Amino acid sequence: MKKLLLGTMALIGLLSAGVAQAADMPVKAAPAAAPPPFSWTGFYIGVHGGGAWGTVESTLPLGTIDSTELSLPISSHTINGFVAGGQVGYNWQVNPWLVFGIEGQFSWTDASGRTPCAPLSILGCTTDVNWIATLAGRLGYAMDRTMIYIKGGVAWADTDHTVDFLGINILSSSSTRTGAMIGAGIEHAFAPNWSAKIEYNFMDFDTDRLGFGLANGGCPEAMASTVRARVCGGTIVDADVTQKIHLIKFGLNYRFNWGAPAAAPVAARY
Repeated sequence: MKKLLLGTMALIGLLSAGVAQAADMPVKAAPAAAPPPFSWTGFYIGVHGGGAWGTVESTLPLGTIDSTELSLPISSHTINGFVAGGQVGYNWQVNPWLVFGIEGQFSWTDASGRTPCAPLSILGCTTDVNWIATLAGRLGYAMDRTMIYIKGGVAWADTDHTVDFLGINILSSSSTRTGAMIGAGIEHAFAPNWSAKIEYNFMDFDTDRLGFGLANGGCPEAMASTVRARVCGGTIVDADVTQKIHLIKFGLNYRFNWGAPAAAPVAARY
């Protein structure tokens, strides 16, 4: 009986010492949480700059004979210049490789071009593009921090057309035209919230009939009153103008992490 009691007390003592030793052991620091997978989801804003070029063709409508519309070519010339502006948009990354988005862009530009007007080469036809805007949907293929994408939507271009005689503007037409746009680009996230991109856009404004009036809306004082009543502030001649614009842009975006996945908690180990 005494041996059994002594053995039991010795066992209890060994167990107590083991528990005390375990309590005194240092706890290993919890490993750092694994970073969440990169996501393109979120609202972003940015800036861009680049170049614009395009073509402008004008014809003078002469009427219709036997259902055939007759016209006289007036000018065909190119435009080119710089663009600078900003963009705002939102991306939804639905799985590791598919990204949907919507983006609006606005660009100031000095793109312009001039050519002699046919059939009178003493007249000059000039086109000046003031600004360009687009609203488009984006479809991207993500490879972690790099994404290639295509886009398509609607475009607007505010344009001035003038006809000058020996450098003096005599006729002008200003309009904000609406057309279709398509584009493609590649974007790379070089930091958690920052990305850089290069993008190409093509915009087709088709053909619109524009009314040309006296340049700057003015009328010479010496003009006969009956003529002034007919042409001052009104349309003197109509022209059919076809316009296409290309853009190449380099951009920088800052993305907010709204809706991005959070890191999963990691349990501590001993």
